[in-house]
Amino acid sequence: MDLGVAGMASSEASRGKRLAGWLVETGIFEVIDDETGKRPLFNLTWLGHAVIAGSVVLLGSIYYAATLGSVYVLKDSWRICQSSSGVSPSSVSPSSISLGQGLIGSAVAAAATSQANEEPQKQLVRQRARLDKQKELLTKGAEDSCNIAIFYFANRIAVLSLSSAAGIVFVVCLAITSKDGWEKTNNAIINTGAVAGLVLFTMTIYSQLYGQGTNYESYRLKYVIASDTRNMIESAIANGSILFFADASGSAGASATTNPPTEVNLNSSDGMTKLIRYVDDKLALINRPEFNIDSSFVDATSAQVGTFLKTKQQEPNPATSGNSNQAPAR
Repeated sequence: MDLGVAGMASSEASRGKRLAGWLVETGIFEVIDDETGKRPLFNLTWLGHAVIAGSVVLLGSIYYAATLGSVYVLKDSWRICQSSSGVSPSSVSPSSISLGQGLIGSAVAAAATSQANEEPQKQLVRQRARLDKQKELLTKGAEDSCNIAIFYFANRIAVLSLSSAAGIVFVVCLAITSKDGWEKTNNAIINTGAVAGLVLFTMTIYSQLYGQGTNYESYRLKYVIASDTRNMIESAIANGSILFFADASGSAGASATTNPPTEVNLNSSDGMTKLIRYVDDKLALINRPEFNIDSSFVDATSAQVGTFLKTKQQEPNPATSGNSNQAPAR
């Protein structure tokens, strides 16, 4: 039993020596005698530093890409950004999304009973076509906003995941260096910790500078507005009327406020006009591009560094102040 264990240990030691010899031959490590001279110490060469740093950055990039891919796979499997009907905006036509065609058609038929009502009939037909187009634009706006929000969300998750991993590596390397001391710690560990800290700092700056959280919330709100407005149109046409609430400024909206609502009949051209104008306002909000860049973190860091340097410059020199305060010799 003891002979078997000893043999395995000898085999492991032999493989370790061959690996160490190969690393030295490739120029990644060099052998340096420590202060006691009892054992060789393997330290990185300049080539080894480049290999370790490149490997850490490559692993971080792979981890970042894998996290991004996972989020997009979940998005596709859950069909988050697809319309409820399952029809893409490019294949939507006014005939396939005619909203309340029977309701508006009956109004058109009633208007056609009299030759004098020919103009209201044409106007209702035009309004129906415009409402169909608005529904198509809302569907496209919802999907576009969702895709942009998912982009920022996926990058935000990837940044947080990579920052967490880099932070763990940095803390472990820092703990080893603190325990063994700077001189006795293998410079491969110091290199790994330095690169991991740089990755952590870079990801933090990247996330703050490009406003990932702010842009995600902005386009998530646009998606919610587009979806709610589209559903509101369908419900309004099905019911034949809609409740409009006036806010404090007197502008009309389809959301509840403290002021009493006004019921608008969609069988009339005036009612359709109010609905179309309301949807146009929502489309203007949804289609407005918003890409926010947050440089407050960088500005705050620069201000703190400037304050620190200014404080250091104003500190008196101990040697100079000691000489100036020295009493003159008698």
